[in-house]
Amino acid sequence: MKKYLLILFTVGLFTGCDKYDDGELWDNINNLEARLTALEKQCKEMNTNIESMKVLVDVLQSNDYVTNVTVVSENGVEIGYKIDFHVHPSITIYHGEKGEDGKDGQTPYVGENGNWWIGEDDTRVKAAGEDGQAGETPKIGSNGNWWIGSSDTGIKAQGENGKDGEAGKDGVTPVIGVKQNVDGVYYWTQKVGDSESTWILDSEGKKIKTTGEKGDSGQTPYIGSNGNWWIGTSDTGVNARGEDGQNGITPVIGSNGNWWIGSQDTGVKAQGENGNDGITPQLKIENDNWMLSVDNGQTWQNLGKAKGDKGDSGDSFFKSVVNGEKDLTLELEDGTVIKLPKQQVFSITLDKTRFSDVLPSTSYEVNYTIAGEESQRSNVEIIAPADWKAVVQRTNDRSGKIVVTTPSFVTDSKVLVLVSDENGGNTLMKTVTFLKGKISVEKTSYTVESGGEVIDVKVETSIDYEVSVATGDQSWITCETYPLDKGRFTLTIQPNRDPVFRYATVELVNNDGFVLEKISITQKSAVVKEIHVETAGTLETLVTTEELNGYENVKITGRLNTFDYDYLKLAGNLKEVDLSDLDMNTIPASAFSGSSLQTVLLPKKLVVIPDRAFYQSKITSITIPETVIEIGEYAFYRCDQTSGNLVIPGNVESIGAYAFYGCRFDGELTLSSLKLKEIKEYTFCSNGKFTGRLVLPLNVEKIGGYAFGSCSGFSGLTLNENLLSIGEYAFNGCSGFEGNLVIPDKVQTIGRRAFYGCTGWKGNLIVGKSVTTLNSGSFTRYYKSGGIDEGSLFFAKVYFKGMVPPSSALEAFGLKSFWTGGNLEYIRLSYVAVPIGCKDAYMRAFSNYIDVIEEIEF
Repeated sequence: MKKYLLILFTVGLFTGCDKYDDGELWDNINNLEARLTALEKQCKEMNTNIESMKVLVDVLQSNDYVTNVTVVSENGVEIGYKIDFHVHPSITIYHGEKGEDGKDGQTPYVGENGNWWIGEDDTRVKAAGEDGQAGETPKIGSNGNWWIGSSDTGIKAQGENGKDGEAGKDGVTPVIGVKQNVDGVYYWTQKVGDSESTWILDSEGKKIKTTGEKGDSGQTPYIGSNGNWWIGTSDTGVNARGEDGQNGITPVIGSNGNWWIGSQDTGVKAQGENGNDGITPQLKIENDNWMLSVDNGQTWQNLGKAKGDKGDSGDSFFKSVVNGEKDLTLELEDGTVIKLPKQQVFSITLDKTRFSDVLPSTSYEVNYTIAGEESQRSNVEIIAPADWKAVVQRTNDRSGKIVVTTPSFVTDSKVLVLVSDENGGNTLMKTVTFLKGKISVEKTSYTVESGGEVIDVKVETSIDYEVSVATGDQSWITCETYPLDKGRFTLTIQPNRDPVFRYATVELVNNDGFVLEKISITQKSAVVKEIHVETAGTLETLVTTEELNGYENVKITGRLNTFDYDYLKLAGNLKEVDLSDLDMNTIPASAFSGSSLQTVLLPKKLVVIPDRAFYQSKITSITIPETVIEIGEYAFYRCDQTSGNLVIPGNVESIGAYAFYGCRFDGELTLSSLKLKEIKEYTFCSNGKFTGRLVLPLNVEKIGGYAFGSCSGFSGLTLNENLLSIGEYAFNGCSGFEGNLVIPDKVQTIGRRAFYGCTGWKGNLIVGKSVTTLNSGSFTRYYKSGGIDEGSLFFAKVYFKGMVPPSSALEAFGLKSFWTGGNLEYIRLSYVAVPIGCKDAYMRAFSNYIDVIEEIEF
């Protein structure tokens, strides 16, 4: 039926096309594009909420508490909160904007009689006019109703409280939550559309835990009411205070990780065993559907169309967020309530947690304050290393000071401060660090703009330290240290493309793992100006260059032409342009030639990157859409501010000469395409310092001259089995290659100086059986001795698989003799292996410039 109605609607469009106004139709299309953009943003926020819920559950199951709550806003509207914890990392939750339930709006459609219908009502207005006249097109009036011509149908185009019309009702909005089961464990739940909340199950049909299996918790010694040390529910029988004025015995952690008291191993672990990580659900949008994965992205489950009835605002996982004075209360969509205290019911605060430049036989004071219920009594005890002395001097039940006296010989050490309630059932621990040396950083907190920044951190120190960046933050924070200058290091913060803030803590640690300093990094979310260009060539009528220069990022939709791209170049301060949703599959030649833009997100539908598209531009990274099949000549020529990885997608069939000449990548080059037949001349020449192994695609038959010339940094080279020829200077100066070099059996010719100066190889060279032609310098290196400037590369052994020696063998390896200082010197190959029966032929070809030659069976 829907197909039939669509056909009628199409007929209606073409009947009376002389006067048809398609403005409303294009508005609908543009609204759909905006909706997809909003869904992508919603998906990112939903995944952030999922990660945050995992932390929330872990906070619930530990003794942690909220230290700060900050409102997250977008365009002046509150959209969520950033929550800081005492121990756990900060999280961001998005609560969204949800209207009250209202009536759905209704969308007009063409009925079987050719009239416009809204719901069950026939408006009796023809969708296609008669006698060549244009039919009336429904439009939304100022009162929010559908109007057809001059008639108000009285039917809402949008439901009450912002809900979309019927077109959106087919979609679903997945809501991920957590719920505590009868076993006391929190598991992941899902709610799709209006259905009831259900458990998320793994491939074996089992519920999925939010935080995984935790290992056994370590237990901390405390002093019982009888004055003895207790661990858990066990009385060790050892007096903590000693008798008759003698010092008690202090527990210490032994080499086996257990608590020891004196010479007694209590058998109790000081730290519990590590547990297994939990599985975090992931959401994505693919082909307009919500997809859910519960195995780290290996498989995906289709949840339904991503066109929920809430419109662009989407559903939040959090039904309500109440930021109270004493706690933060979160109610999830399924009714689960999570209440997080803003201060522990029972806590201790120390005025100092670290001492530097510690001297021997010296006393240091730490003031403490205990918070909790007024009627609650507490005990404060100290665990100090052997030969250290620690005394608690109470002012009252809530405060006092700790005096620590160092021994005559000082090492970097920690003192543990234990506070327990009067029943001994709740014990907290704080650490005070004592360092022989001194360390401090100039600034401990940075806020970075969305475009990224290089932070130069100044350190005053007499201590060796390392900079630790959490694994999850290494994708956007990199550190560079200077071995000869401990007084500084740099942190490079990559641009933030997401519409949410992100946070990290960078730690300075010593060799024993002590955290010496912490530096907090907050990066702002991307602020994007969106511009829709309905008619190509009109960009300059929509925004001035001054306005463009006022934004870091601009997203352009619609259609552009050469004049629009030229206009963009005039905005010299603009850093990023997002063209990913342009309704075009091409961009003009030289579109960004000489542009000062640092980031350009190319159209998702792009088929060709034309000649000189980014010629000598200032872009810093290159991402090529999967749809691209052709990259033109000089496309990225001398884009010398690029860095990171370069990926050539799988559909690319042709890359023009000089396409990436003179770029400055410092990551891996990935050639994914199985359709690429040729690497043309100078394609990747002089391309900085690529890393990793270079693997040629299976179907490449020809490597052109200078194709990879001067690309130092590769760690290895794999040539594909269908390769036929290697051009002159193809790998000239690629000094990073290691291991073996295998020339495939189909290769016939190797050009002049093809591998000249590749000094990294120390393994073997295997020359394929079809190689008939070598050229001067194919396998030579620079070798200055006695006026001779060439010599053989550093291969340990050379294997020739061909029955006939290739031509120009001597010249290819730089083999020769020369006089120096009155002595005759030789450049020779130390070992050569050839097919059985070919030894004499190879000896003649190499004029005896071989130390050892053997016949072997290949």
